[in-house]
Amino acid sequence: MTVTKDKTNQKPSRWGLGIGLLYGGFVLFIISVVIFATFQDFTLVEDNYYQKSLAYQSRINSQQNAQTLSVKPSCIVDKTTKQILLSFPSDILSSDVTGTVLFFRASDSKHDKLVNLVFDENGSMAIPLDGFITGNWKVQLQWRSQDKDYYIEQLLTI
Repeated sequence: MTVTKDKTNQKPSRWGLGIGLLYGGFVLFIISVVIFATFQDFTLVEDNYYQKSLAYQSRINSQQNAQTLSVKPSCIVDKTTKQILLSFPSDILSSDVTGTVLFFRASDSKHDKLVNLVFDENGSMAIPLDGFITGNWKVQLQWRSQDKDYYIEQLLTI
């Protein structure tokens, strides 16, 4: 006795539809990732990082010069006067001190601030906090005195 199956009650197989939906979902996912990626802001830490990397040995030498100083410059935030106070020891100061201080904001380079060093007779400099947003800053102090370059980095929280 042979048993035959009645194929009239079986549902048709829809595996082709499943594969098509899976492929279509994957294509939509890839398209949405591409669209999302095109609207991202890709800012570099520095615009001319390649040129600066070529001259990095001079920065290392400047850091070594700064490490040999007995008293190093300091940078603090005075919230009562709403200023950043930068002070240089008197043995560093001379008439030929030139340099800059860069307030580097890692989260957004649009907020970076570059200030030229201009000291009073006590060897200090006050920079108003106007325009500084609260958060972490990296102070990059570089100066030249008596034909020697110096470089110091310090973290600062405003």
